Amino acid sequence: MDRIARLSRLAAHLADVAPADLSVRLWDGTILPLCPGARQDLLVLVNTPAALTRLLRRPRLATLVDLLGEGAIDLSGGTLLDFAARAGATRGLFGRLDKALLAKTLLPFLFGPGGARPSTAYAGRQAARAEDRDDRAQVQFHYDLSNAFYALFLDPLM
Repeated sequence: MDRIARLSRLAAHLADVAPADLSVRLWDGTILPLCPGARQDLLVLVNTPAALTRLLRRPRLATLVDLLGEGAIDLSGGTLLDFAARAGATRGLFGRLDKALLAKTLLPFLFGPGGARPSTAYAGRQAARAEDRDDRAQVQFHYDLSNAFYALFLDPLM
């Protein structure tokens, strides 16, 4: 069974145990509804299999933000808060999931290529230790702005 078919089975299983009124569109255009009759005005767009690999390897909000910033995952029709509002009940979700189905579906992604690291256009990672940070550069980037910048949106008196 190929990866797309397995992801379809997993989505159907999730729709049974934790329905969410939204859908996921995979890199090949396949749409996976996460509940019976799910509306498609909110779509999570998974643009590359490597996005799933990275989420499985590092299941953190920072990983999701990196993937969104890179365009590996997109949200169509709303914001992250809109998606959270439509999500199903997640409390105790892991206990309700079919572990064999999870393993068969996700293992090929776990050991797949992780894709590119964040580009220089999106530098979402911060230094882990305080001594590694360049606070002066951070302050200059955020606060040392010229009057030309403020003139873009303030009146002549600023």
